[in-house]
Amino acid sequence: MRLVKTDEISILAELESKVLTENLSLLSCSTPLFRCPGVMVTDDVEEEFIPSGSQDVIVETEYAQELSWLLLAIRDGLSDTMTNYSRSEFFSILAESASAALSRSGDRTAMLLAVLFDASLMVARSRQQRSDVLRDEVLSCAASLSDLAEKI
Repeated sequence: MRLVKTDEISILAELESKVLTENLSLLSCSTPLFRCPGVMVTDDVEEEFIPSGSQDVIVETEYAQELSWLLLAIRDGLSDTMTNYSRSEFFSILAESASAALSRSGDRTAMLLAVLFDASLMVARSRQQRSDVLRDEVLSCAASLSDLAEKI
């Protein structure tokens, strides 16, 4: 899926718009089921090979195609945010969010919006961390410049 926007917030807003306005069954019909280390999305856990003792977050839902479409779109659009999290941690949080939303309501749209909400929270945390690093660098440079000015 091609996203038009380039910044993280706009990408999430575009995905939210698609979730709320487009025919997701049609949009996601050829999407492969999502898998990454630590996460599996499936529509039939009985047909999946899951090693004993696996710690994977497994989301079994009739909306596996739609959830996979969203997770793949997030993966493709938010690569910068994922540098602050391990891929496994990032998608485990989103998979747990999907599972929790499904257990509360069983509603496809509510599940997808919950995933987008948690992705937005991780983007906000990532941006906060980056701004903290930049602030510290600016303060360090300012202190160095102040020391230099005193010597002159």
